[in-house]
Amino acid sequence: MSNMGTTVKEGMDKTKASAQEKVEKVTAHNLADKKITREKKEIKQTEAEMRANAARVEHKAEKEAANIGGGTGHHGAGNIGRGTGYTNLGTPGTGRTGRDYL
Repeated sequence: MSNMGTTVKEGMDKTKASAQEKVEKVTAHNLADKKITREKKEIKQTEAEMRANAARVEHKAEKEAANIGGGTGHHGAGNIGRGTGYTNLGTPGTGRTGRDYL
């Protein structure tokens, strides 16, 4: 999953915790139960943040490992602008160099 997916999942988990808190607050009969409900919500939201942060760290490590190992599958253009190194070879057996053809 990408960092964007991780962020979306984190947001969904936080929203779910808030919704559960609202339902439990409605059914709570006293102030202590409401306080416990709020603490549960805060714990769930903190857990969602911790999971998301761990996933982001994992994504970063995977990306760095891919870059180190060349796992991106991208190959540079190589020799562009630097010549081929063969410009002065010419035609074998003729005694002519590449410069003679210019």
